[in-house]
Amino acid sequence: MSEVLYEDSVFYIADWDKLVCLDATLAPLWEYEFGKKEAAESTLFLRENRLYMLNLGRGYVHGRLADGPVHKTI
Repeated sequence: MSEVLYEDSVFYIADWDKLVCLDATLAPLWEYEFGKKEAAESTLFLRENRLYMLNLGRGYVHGRLADGPVHKTI
């Protein structure tokens, strides 16, 4: 599933593989590739000129459901 945010003539698109920034002509400005199983369903939002991606995925660690928050700055 992809999340799309349009703000100030720029598109931000996140899916399970990468986060991409496109200009109004859909030309890529930058992209960030996620590692394997690093991203899932997400929500994108901007605050104070900063892009945030809230990853809503859950998974298992050592056979137990990992339900806590994970923070990563990119």
